[in-house]
This record gives sequence, structure tokens and C-alpha cells, in this order.
Amino acid sequence: MVLELYGVTRSIEQKYIGGSFEAVESRELVATFSSRKNLDAFLKPRLLKRPIPEGGFEPGRKFHRNSDMGFCNDYEVEEIDEKVEVPHDPE
Repeated sequence: MVLELYGVTRSIEQKYIGGSFEAVESRELVATFSSRKNLDAFLKPRLLKRPIPEGGFEPGRKFHRNSDMGFCNDYEVEEIDEKVEVPHDPE
């Protein structure tokens, strides 16, 4: 079993001047882990103690800006059975 950690980025974009706004979400594979314990150990120091909620045009944020997950607003974890070419169990 391999756990994939995805960084999720949300933003509001305007297609053209005077046009309507739409929410845009993207996911980027950050790392893989061999256990939930390793994943939690990686996430814990990067998470904010009090996440910033979404509001208006500001997407919420769960990570310290100066961390390697600082570009993300949120994260998702998926369980897979195959290995991929990204950092495995980073510290």
C-alpha cells in the first residue's frame, strides 16, 4: 500500500475583464508514504494550528506559508497499490 499526498490549490479567476468569476481548483502530487504514521509526521509541523477559513475571494489556508506545502490551500490523500516517481517518505 502506498499513500499519495496531493496539495490542493484553490483560486478565483476572471476569464476576461468585466466577466464573471469562477472557482478554479488544481491538485499536485507532493509525496508518497508507506504508512499513515509517516504521512501524519510529515503533515503535522506544516499545518496551521488554526486554519484560515475561506471568505470572499480569499481561499482558505491550512499550511504555513513558508513550508514546502505553503502553496496549498488544502490536501487530499489517496491510497494506491503502485509506486510513483516523487519523494517517498520525505522528512
